[in-house]
Amino acid sequence: MSKTNNIDDFEAVFKMEPKEILDYFNSKGLRPSFDWHEAYEEAHAKAFTIAKMTDIDLLKDTKKLLEKALKDGQSYSSFKKEAQELFKKKGWIDYKEVVNPKTGKKQTVELGTPRRIKKIYDCNMSSAYAVGRYKEQLEEMDIAPYLQYMAIMDESTRPEHQALHGKVFRADDAFWANFYPPNGWGCRCFVRNLTKYQVEKANLKIENTNGKISNLKGIVGDREVDIPVYKFDNAGIPITMQADKGWSVNLGTHAWGIDVQAWNKIENLSEDLKYSFISKMAQNPHNEQVFKNLIDEVVKNNFKAKNIEKPLTWISADLFKKINEIEVKNPIIVFQDDRVGHIIGARAKLSADKLKEAYSIINNPDEIYFDYTTQGKVGLVYIRIIKNSDECYKVCVKLAQKHKKTKEEVNYISTMAKVKQLEMQDKKIYKKIE
Repeated sequence: MSKTNNIDDFEAVFKMEPKEILDYFNSKGLRPSFDWHEAYEEAHAKAFTIAKMTDIDLLKDTKKLLEKALKDGQSYSSFKKEAQELFKKKGWIDYKEVVNPKTGKKQTVELGTPRRIKKIYDCNMSSAYAVGRYKEQLEEMDIAPYLQYMAIMDESTRPEHQALHGKVFRADDAFWANFYPPNGWGCRCFVRNLTKYQVEKANLKIENTNGKISNLKGIVGDREVDIPVYKFDNAGIPITMQADKGWSVNLGTHAWGIDVQAWNKIENLSEDLKYSFISKMAQNPHNEQVFKNLIDEVVKNNFKAKNIEKPLTWISADLFKKINEIEVKNPIIVFQDDRVGHIIGARAKLSADKLKEAYSIINNPDEIYFDYTTQGKVGLVYIRIIKNSDECYKVCVKLAQKHKKTKEEVNYISTMAKVKQLEMQDKKIYKKIE
């Protein structure tokens, strides 16, 4: 494949109908923060935050400027002028000595300099366009189920990003959960979707990352995180792809509404494609890390919930086939932050570390039951048997719950507990599925 970019494709990304992009950007809540890693990766999908911008009113006004830039297709120079005026008015300019709210110590920080304004504009615009583009590609997945990585082939592009240029993966490949661009500060890469005919006509190879993406441990701020790494061969040269810290996630997959949209597009496709997609979404290691980070955040904040909810996983393809009879509209399982206090609060017996095992239990259970505890409703119970014990851990999922705002139906984790194995033998309440 030629390393020359298709300019029409590149321009199309930045000429999208802004509604999808604006809907996403407008939906983001405000998250004041001092350090960029306080809203690490997944939080950026649902929260608008700028490091060192702790004034909620200034954050709100800055978000409005970016919304205007997205809506009107405003250039950086126009945005820069308005941002400089706002930041000067609020005193958020140049370099200043401030007190770090975490350490209590004074330090000199960079505020609204031209460099910071450029970074604010570039990062927010590229991320918003990426989410909008991803949603658009999901809508076209029934006719164009392949995605191609495209890089700008000049001296400013990272070598590993150049090595990915032109590579094609199925839309459900784990590659896109980890490396859907942007993949770092200043990354200009983008993605285009292809039909089967386009792939065959151009004689393109379909890559597969099964077993090829591993995790390295890294330190971000005061916590240890998993950083995905993809090693591949490019014309005989070994390449290691690793996104910058804070960028190794597809933002578009971290708002469950997009998961619902993905499901709406694939539910009527061929059985092979549909259930393959479900399997990939069910085994998404990023969702597990997001879940663990959310638990840590709630515990750190004294179990104060912020009404945050995130997709934890999808019901497995095999199980979803079995429960279609009870009119479960989609396989998406969501976790709400108020469940943390409910499950591991003062009177609960579980620890935070044990709750973190819920993802593993759902994806690799010892047993699964239908749950008829609530009259007129059917739920799922995932069981992990404790070896050499008469007890087990159970994770309860309420099926087909209607969201108050969106009215979409998803499946919510209601609780997790340690119980006697004999409890699961009550056939009036539980019916074993597998």
